[in-house]
Amino acid sequence: MRHLPCSAQSLFPLLWLSIAVVMEGGCVSQDRYVITHEELLRIKQEAQPIEVVSAVRASDHKPVNVKVAALQEQTLAPHGDGTFSIRARGNNPTITAGSVLTWTGTAISLIGTVLVAVGKVKENQTLFYVGGISALSAEPLMWAGTGLWIYGAMRPPYEVPLPQP
Repeated sequence: MRHLPCSAQSLFPLLWLSIAVVMEGGCVSQDRYVITHEELLRIKQEAQPIEVVSAVRASDHKPVNVKVAALQEQTLAPHGDGTFSIRARGNNPTITAGSVLTWTGTAISLIGTVLVAVGKVKENQTLFYVGGISALSAEPLMWAGTGLWIYGAMRPPYEVPLPQP
């Protein structure tokens, strides 16, 4: 393999780690929901598999539709009033993309900052400027990653929008 500059060689482990995270399914979202006894029976008794079920998000009490495939039956807990608490869990590719962008940008920024420090100590202006440009160029990656991370957290992949009247 051809010798690469220090900053490029140090990015290879991060690249492989990012690829491994994405290949393993990435980041996961989960939330608790409240479903009625009738909805629970409908899931279990229908001849054809049901794709979504009506539920109420436990955190903010908003009605939503949740994909049945994401519901974790082992977390089912009765409330005593005919409703049940259950957790939905699923891979969230938007959070995964945001995480990969944020951490990649962080690595590039840190490498650039080290290059700035080394350039300053060794009085090497080229290294100083290359490091500064690298550190600053990572900012858009980190901002985009943070935005995707937040957007992914606000839009769980297992929720289906309610039909508009």
